[in-house]
Amino acid sequence: YRDGKRWVSHETMSGMEQALVYMGLGVALAAKSKIKIVVLDEMGILDGMREWMVIERMKALVEAGTISQFVGMTSRIVNDIEGVEMIRR
Repeated sequence: YRDGKRWVSHETMSGMEQALVYMGLGVALAAKSKIKIVVLDEMGILDGMREWMVIERMKALVEAGTISQFVGMTSRIVNDIEGVEMIRR
């Protein structure tokens, strides 16, 4: 991305920022695929608010038909979110 006149490459991004960028690129590259499943591990490194924001955004992308399914893994206890199936062990 650009920060003013400076280009900020993916190599300077945090691990989670890189994961989100790679997910977006993967979805873009798979745009014509019938099934698009997005998987994100280690969501627990996000703070609670950002983790919720990612889940809400993935939910919106599923509802819009942009992706087929989202699978996110975290060790944190996440409150139920309407319209989101949570699998807990």
